[in-house]
Amino acid sequence: MRIGNVNTRSYRHKQHNICMTIEDLKLDVLCISETWFNQTENYPVPENYPKYHIHRQDRRTHGGGVATIVKNCFKVNRLSISESDWKFPHSLEFLCRSIQLTFFKSIILCVIYRTNYINNDLSNLEILFELLHPKNKNLYIVGDFNVNFYGSDKACMTEKCFD
Repeated sequence: MRIGNVNTRSYRHKQHNICMTIEDLKLDVLCISETWFNQTENYPVPENYPKYHIHRQDRRTHGGGVATIVKNCFKVNRLSISESDWKFPHSLEFLCRSIQLTFFKSIILCVIYRTNYINNDLSNLEILFELLHPKNKNLYIVGDFNVNFYGSDKACMTEKCFD
């Protein structure tokens, strides 16, 4: 399975480029952050790409949003993730799917967009990963985490982000 990831900062204005990327890289799945869809817009995969389907998690306000474009030959199931144990406020937007090609073991794919630098986000990511990990499937996590690994003094901040 060939998986790609891109931050589009508006799908509607880059549909052609996205389709060319899928075609040029021969992708089965393309994960997208910052789609900028809203819940009233219908932006399917263009008609000249009928073998793909888009799965979306739109933001209620302007900007943000995540999506996956998946070949129709894959069985795709939505994974419901409860946020009841999460810490608020947070700035995570995510879409998680189980994806399977016939006769093969399914994988879990999660595309994440972290919009701001809110401390609760890292704790909530840990909760999300714990929820997804025990499913005994390969887990792929992609997206735009907006993590600055360098502080103002250019010292590595990895320890602060991933203790």
